[in-house]
Order: sequence, then structure tokens, then C-alpha cells
Amino acid sequence: MAFTSLAGALTLVGALGAIQPAMAQDAEAPAVEEEAPMTPEDKQKAAIALFTEGQKLLTEEKYPESIAKFEEAFELFPDPGLQVKIGEAYQRDGTEARDYDKLRKSVEAYKKYVELVPEGDTTTKILERINQLEESIQAEEERIQRVADEKTQAKLDEKLAREAEEKERLAKEKEKKSMQMVLLGGILAGADQQLSGILRFSGGGMLSWEKFALEARVGIDGFLRIDQDQGIQGRSFTLIDVGARYGMNYRYIGPFVSGGASFGLFSGSPRERKLIDDADTCGGGDCSFDMDKNIATRLAFGYGFKATDKSTVALRIEAQTWLFSVDSEQSISNPNANDVSKPQTAVALMFGLEFMRWL
Repeated sequence: MAFTSLAGALTLVGALGAIQPAMAQDAEAPAVEEEAPMTPEDKQKAAIALFTEGQKLLTEEKYPESIAKFEEAFELFPDPGLQVKIGEAYQRDGTEARDYDKLRKSVEAYKKYVELVPEGDTTTKILERINQLEESIQAEEERIQRVADEKTQAKLDEKLAREAEEKERLAKEKEKKSMQMVLLGGILAGADQQLSGILRFSGGGMLSWEKFALEARVGIDGFLRIDQDQGIQGRSFTLIDVGARYGMNYRYIGPFVSGGASFGLFSGSPRERKLIDDADTCGGGDCSFDMDKNIATRLAFGYGFKATDKSTVALRIEAQTWLFSVDSEQSISNPNANDVSKPQTAVALMFGLEFMRWL
């Protein structure tokens, strides 16, 4: 069977341009002597045979092999319909594998067909297919770019976060090793061995180095007799309270221990201590006397909680011992100051809160 052009042999059927079935009957190309060049008719028949093989492979979903047959056929005889088959094979392969490079090659094949066949119903449908594929490819490219941008931004955010953490860590390390000024405030309540209620307000500051600090404060102690027959009644102004502390970290979060001593003056009236059944001072009976000064020592245990980045709140339990000085001027009803046994002492257990603020 002779054909004047492959366009007559490879005609598109409908929108997809299938090859006419009758042409598959001439799939076998005649034997040609190796030395002799192929005639146009030989090329036509060889192209038909290659097309038939490619169509079979396409049906079997062997897309790369079918594409190779269609391309080889097109090299022998460039029928435009072969570009549609090449585009179709690339499109099906790319769609199943979600391979957008293959879909781009599909678009290239379809565009080549449009170049070869500028007008016609099939060309219109191929153009629609090109538009759909390009929109799909563009959407995927935008998605890939968006994912890449998100990954890039995530890496940048992670890098910035690490840098910020490292900067904060270095700043804290520097802060730990440097001297820090800290404001102190506290309130404690407790009772001594004679059931005198005690309430203390204090304020001051610390100089802190890592886990160690020196502290100084002033305050006021209020004493109130719970048992009216004995105990201390009055108020004492702490002029100076100095001490030191050691904790688990430089912000005293967690357990810490502190100790110190203070000096205070009693002021106003009353400022007396009552004793009952006291043999040394009261001759075995009851008496009272005024006090004017005191020296106290303390040992405290605390547990701090982070309030903010610059402040800590601590629960505190404190054991305190007072040494009271007896006023040299006593009222007539009181024992003579020289007759009062010295030192007069009191021991108390105190509980309360402490506030620390780093400057």
C-alpha cells in the first residue's frame, strides 16, 4: 500500500487524534537492503509499524517505551498527530507519578502539534488541554515555592531563635558572674518561748555574685503579749541588719539558706518584758522591766519561686534569738536595772514571705 504523505496515514480520530485502524494493517515494513536509502514509502510503513508498537505500549501503561516509539516514528515521518500521542503519553505518565517535569514535556509536545496544525477542531481542544496543564503546573510550582519559602522561613526563624537563646544564655552567664544589686522586702510572723507574738517588716538590698550574696536591711519588729502575765510588749526599730545567703542559683530560685545579725532600739511605751515565777530576777515572783536595745541573730531557710525574669518570691522560715538590754532607768514598781539578770534572751520561730527584685 502506497501513501503520498504520513499525514494521510496517521490521521487523528476525534479530539485525541487516534490513528486510523486500517493503517495498522500495513505495520510490516518491507525489507530494504542495508545499503539502499529508505524511500518515502518505506519511511511511511516503518513509521506506521512504530506507531502501532507505541500505541500497544501506551495501552499497557509502559509510557517511556511508548514515547520512544512515537518519537522514533516522528523522526521518520513528522506527522503532527504523533506529537499528540507523545503529549498524551507524557501527560498520563506525569499525572500518575505526579511528575511535573513530564507534564511540562507533555505541554511541549502539544504546543509542537499546534505549531504544525495551527487551525482546526483538534487544535482547539489541544489548546484547552495545554491551558489546563499549564494552570495545573503553575499551581504546583506555586505550591512548591510556597513550601520552600515556608521551609526557608522556618529555618530562618529557628536560626534566629537559636541565636536569641544563645544571646540570652551568654547574657545570663555574664549576669551570674557579675555583681548584681537586688532590692529586698519581707514580712515575717511568729512567736517566742513566752508566747509573745512577733510581726516583722523589713526592707533593704543585696549585692549578689552568682549563688552568694551579702545583704543589709532595716525594719521594725512589733511584740505583742498573747499571755498578759508574761512576754514582751513593744516595738523595736532595727537600725542595721547584715547577713549573707547562699542558694542553688543566682536568682535564688529553689532552696537557699541565709544568716545574719541585727541591732535595734526599742521606742515608745510600753517596751517592757513580764516574767512570772522568776527566781533570778523577780525573787521567785512576778515582775516586769523596761528594755531599750536589742541584738538579734538569725538563721533562715527559704525556697524561691520565679515571679518574673527580674524578681523572685520566697517562702521563708527563720529561727531568731534576741539579746535584750535592760533600760538603766526603771519605774519604781520595777526591779532595779542592776538587779535584772543579764542577758535577757528570747527565741522565736518566724514564718513569712520575702521579695527580691534585681536591678
